[in-house]
Amino acid sequence: MSWPSKLAETYDKCTEYIDYANEYKGKGLLPLYHVYFRASIEVVLNTKGDFLSASRVDKEDEVTIGPAPADYLNKSVGESPWGLDDKLEYLAGDYQNDNEKSMHRHKAYMNQLKKWIDDGAPVAVEAIYKYLSKARLVKDLKDTDVFNEKSNKEFVRFIVIDQTNQERCCVWRNREIIQSFITHQRYIQNEERNKGIDYLTGENDVPLMRLAPAKILSSGDTAKIISENTSNQFTYVGRYKEVDQVRQIGIESVQKVHFALSWLIARQGYLEDTEAIVCWTANVKKSQGLIDDISSELLGNDVEVETSKGFANEVNKAIEGYPKEIDPNQTVNVIGLDKQSKGRLSITMYYEIQSKQFLENIALWYNTCKWNLFSNKEFTLSLNNIIYCAYGGTFGDGFKQDNGINVKLKLYTKAKSRLVPCIIQKRKIPKDIVHTAVINVSQPYRFKYDENDKKNKSKISWILNWKKYICICCAIVHKYQCDYMDGEEVYEMALNETTTDRNYLFGRLLAVSEKIEEIAQYYKSKESGGEKVKVRETNTLKYWTTYTMRPAKTWSVVESRLLPYISYLKSKHSYLEDSYSQIIEQVVDLLEQGNGFTNEPLNENYLLGYYSQKAAFRKDMEDNKDE
Repeated sequence: MSWPSKLAETYDKCTEYIDYANEYKGKGLLPLYHVYFRASIEVVLNTKGDFLSASRVDKEDEVTIGPAPADYLNKSVGESPWGLDDKLEYLAGDYQNDNEKSMHRHKAYMNQLKKWIDDGAPVAVEAIYKYLSKARLVKDLKDTDVFNEKSNKEFVRFIVIDQTNQERCCVWRNREIIQSFITHQRYIQNEERNKGIDYLTGENDVPLMRLAPAKILSSGDTAKIISENTSNQFTYVGRYKEVDQVRQIGIESVQKVHFALSWLIARQGYLEDTEAIVCWTANVKKSQGLIDDISSELLGNDVEVETSKGFANEVNKAIEGYPKEIDPNQTVNVIGLDKQSKGRLSITMYYEIQSKQFLENIALWYNTCKWNLFSNKEFTLSLNNIIYCAYGGTFGDGFKQDNGINVKLKLYTKAKSRLVPCIIQKRKIPKDIVHTAVINVSQPYRFKYDENDKKNKSKISWILNWKKYICICCAIVHKYQCDYMDGEEVYEMALNETTTDRNYLFGRLLAVSEKIEEIAQYYKSKESGGEKVKVRETNTLKYWTTYTMRPAKTWSVVESRLLPYISYLKSKHSYLEDSYSQIIEQVVDLLEQGNGFTNEPLNENYLLGYYSQKAAFRKDMEDNKDE
């Protein structure tokens, strides 16, 4: 089934969740032929059409549901009015009477409202029509000090009070009025609209819609999934004679697709800047057993749509790197969107996956992407981890992460769309992203922030931040090996003391040299009565990038820079010097046995060797503390 069909099906199965009462502050499932807007002015009338009062709407209460004819759901059709609530210049007959444009808009609004009344609109709608026919709205607003210079562009909504029982009818959340407008629009569209085959449902003789709704990602978004240019811009000319040969979609089908998608994104989507990813299922069922050991706060009520927040949050966390259990008895739909321009929203992915396969794919991701930070805290790769590791740096503009690391927005969105299928569809991690990540973390000073820049200054040393990305890169490399090695040796976190892989061994030498310098500095500071040594730039770090490109030659330089530290340890803590020297000898011997002590550039395995040797040092230290 196509994504539009699945979204339309979701709308039909979730009608009990339509936001008739305007409860969801612009994030609910809209009724057909209705939109969300922000009302600034509230006018109170009685059923006779008499003005009672007017006031400004509180900011937190501005979001309002209002009727909108089918073609005007994006309010981009010239001077056409909304169905009931609208801007002051459409409603007020006494607004700038000498302005022909304003008078034309008001006349169009009144004629449209009259058609609804003739078709059997509720009493409250008739009251609004009676009042606006008096052409005194601006005067009444001025008398109540509600009018200002910008009021002509502000939206007005109405409350109608029945003078016999004082019952208040807030027209924007009155279900009778909403349903009446839907019925009226169906009659209008059936009488006036071109008809044909709805390509989505297959039904014939259906009123067709030319313009598709916007506001999918947010209330201020103008981008559309379905759009067209005029025939003179050669969008389809040369392939089709008429635009209707490209696609024909029924009025209500279009609305169902867009309203369902907008609702799903707002309710449970992963939304970041121009990109959105949402996972859902179309069935309605009891929430019991939907997700094991998930809190009631996430599940909500006893009966939940299978688009439940609980389920979606679990999938979003899965995408972002948090292992969870998800109910296997579902079919999962995944759709991704990216805002390519101000007016164009692209579908970047759509999958329908059986739950069993989906869960197996998720499990594979977690099993092959687990790694430990140097703090021993286990993590699973998130997509953000991978992207910032591969493309991050502390310079240039772009999408910003914690600790001053930036990624250009275009790189970020493109990489995200390539990585999501690695989780959802069990695709192999792209080799170029792995290669770029290794190169990036092999240049430590890309992660160094300006210490005088308070805005970007991290609360921790930039060196620790960089080392966090080394751990992330190790997880990326491990994932790469699991995807591509086909049963060959895959390095794990534990130190491998028998391998003769020169890349791994040169990485171990980096860890040893760094440790010698760090431990010598620590004891020197302790002997002088100073505080604990702060994380600082070692000689190993300074030569890191050069070392990865010419390891044998650079090692001789690094080793010579270590001599003062080795001499200090030999005189003060000889047992440490002996231990580290023995490791260096063992590693160099293994390199020479495999004829690997050369200047050939290192591959990604050197990071695993560095990490594993550092982890072994940390374990030895913890064991000594226990003793």
